[in-house]
Amino acid sequence: MDNLLQHGIAVFKSGNKEEARKLFISFIKKNSQSERGWEWMYNVSLNNKERIYCLKQILHINPGNKKAKQLLHQLLDLPSPIQANLHNSGPRKKIPHTQKNGISIIAVGAVAVFFMLVFGVMLAVVSPRLAWHNNNAGYNCLFLSLNGKRLCYSSPVVAQIVDNAAFPVTTAHPTKMLVYSATPTIAFAPTVTVMPAITLTPITTFIPTDSRTSTPDALLTAHDWRKWPIVPEFSPHAEEILREAVQNLNLDSHTFSKVGDCHMTAGTFLAGYANGKYSMPDGTYETVQWFSKSMIADNMTAVNGYGINTVFDPAFGLSAGYNQCSSNETPLDCELRTRRPIIVLVGMGTNWIPNAEVSFEKYLRQVVDNVLETGALPILATKADNVEGDWKLNQVIAQVAYDYDLPLVNVWRSVQDLPNHGLEEAPRQVYLTGDGWMKRNYAWLVTLDNARKIIMQ
Repeated sequence: MDNLLQHGIAVFKSGNKEEARKLFISFIKKNSQSERGWEWMYNVSLNNKERIYCLKQILHINPGNKKAKQLLHQLLDLPSPIQANLHNSGPRKKIPHTQKNGISIIAVGAVAVFFMLVFGVMLAVVSPRLAWHNNNAGYNCLFLSLNGKRLCYSSPVVAQIVDNAAFPVTTAHPTKMLVYSATPTIAFAPTVTVMPAITLTPITTFIPTDSRTSTPDALLTAHDWRKWPIVPEFSPHAEEILREAVQNLNLDSHTFSKVGDCHMTAGTFLAGYANGKYSMPDGTYETVQWFSKSMIADNMTAVNGYGINTVFDPAFGLSAGYNQCSSNETPLDCELRTRRPIIVLVGMGTNWIPNAEVSFEKYLRQVVDNVLETGALPILATKADNVEGDWKLNQVIAQVAYDYDLPLVNVWRSVQDLPNHGLEEAPRQVYLTGDGWMKRNYAWLVTLDNARKIIMQ
């Protein structure tokens, strides 16, 4: 997914709705068919016209979106203020016959005055609108009123929005922004949280599906990483990244890359499935054939002794003998540029120094950002060992997967039923046993199998 949308989501969560609105509009300009983008645009809509337009776009992209249908129905069936007043006014009092004639005359006069006022208001509104349209026809842009400034975003999509009168030209008194709730809601996509409405306008927040749907319980958070499934269920967000990646001519749909240490080198990872050393699990033959070259290939970003920061050090690129790299190019950038992977498997963490979990998270997020910028899908993984104590790194890895809505292979959970939890006996309680390797490799293989099925769709 475009980093622009991720940034907008972060800004939205921080409470800066106006800045988030700008970012979402910019994202939609480039990704007009992104269902998730329109869901977030719905979140920052200023009025019902905008909400209706966003819902229609969502349904155009995904006609099966039940929540969008429900919300659109609610918006289109809203009673008018006059109807609401009549409904709330209580029983009508019987009017004495002697008062009817006088009231009728007054009513007729009132109606006439009302229509004259309406006509005047229409002239006042339509004339400036026509003038604005004529003056700005060459711009095809949407004006926003932000901090007293009018900002224009030119785009064919925005031009269509303006022509359909879905968004207002300016909003002097924008409606109250919807407040994001970090509380997980429904575990299907798109997730919608219906907030209590004070007025007749349904106050509803789209919360696009995140990693919580990849866990067996919709209430699980990153803190509950031990309960996350071994093989992740791809969220709609992750599926969207893969589907867009398939259309990206800069990526190879048969290639994945690895970012990690000795646990991710080809010899100890998936190569055994491709070269016949491991027995191939039922139903995975097509996946092994699909990714066979990547399974047996070594990656400059997955080397014995590497730490998470190593892949950002140019000294481990061209200077380390990787002649395909440019001068001062980091191993990660070189790997992504030369191999053009559609998926990047990230299993890093064993080579850790004390109190380094903060910098570990910083670099892990940077890895994810760099991969997403290419259009590829990062898939993260926990680790079986606890060399750092207190499971700090697994907590960090789960938090990053949760924040970015990415699949996470729970390697830690996959080996819990093995003796010593799949680790060699002390003092070497960092490395997996043979059974531990195979448990971990199988979890990764099934994850890749699920990814391939999405790619093939």
